[in-house]
Amino acid sequence: MNDKMQHFLVCAVIAAVVAVIALLRFGMTMTQSAVAAVAVAMAAGFGKEYGDRCAVGNRWDWLDIAADLGGAVVGTVVVIAAEAMIRIMIYNTLRF
Repeated sequence: MNDKMQHFLVCAVIAAVVAVIALLRFGMTMTQSAVAAVAVAMAAGFGKEYGDRCAVGNRWDWLDIAADLGGAVVGTVVVIAAEAMIRIMIYNTLRF
């Protein structure tokens, strides 16, 4: 699998998991959950790039960071959109 795709997918999964935990376990708002999810995923991405930079024969790659950001945003949006759709369905079901 392509390195950029790995960065994208790993950050998407990290962001999605953090968003779900923030929403369901900590009761954060959608905005708070989104900020937390992107922040944690990007921290992981920056940490990975720092590790790469310190490895012999490797270097910092801003395109990896861009892939991390893309994945973090997509993972967050998927969870936040699903949460919003569930709330709308519940609201419409309970409306008289």
